[in-house]
Amino acid sequence: RVPGLTRLRRVPGSTRLRRVPGSTRLRRVPGSTRLRRVPGSTRLRRVPGSTRLRRVPGSTRLRRVPGLTRLRRVPGLTRLRRVRLSRRRLLYYFYLFKFMLIHNSN
Repeated sequence: RVPGLTRLRRVPGSTRLRRVPGSTRLRRVPGSTRLRRVPGSTRLRRVPGSTRLRRVPGSTRLRRVPGLTRLRRVPGLTRLRRVRLSRRRLLYYFYLFKFMLIHNSN
């Protein structure tokens, strides 16, 4: 392990990991698999007690184009740079979408 990296400790009775105090925060290496948020893209926040996502105010609006998996800009908004999704994430969204379709059909 590289010295000075973030140390995480398992918190008993919780699935979360806690940062060990005194350890530095990890710098995300550019070009890594994690996605960095595109500035000005729509931010969604989970609403507690609801399955819906709420748009965070101040974030740009995106319009879903039917038949397209990509989001198209509403005219007059800042341009959205395409975020490359990792294959695993894409699969996850795909299955989620299929699942939703199956459950919303009745």
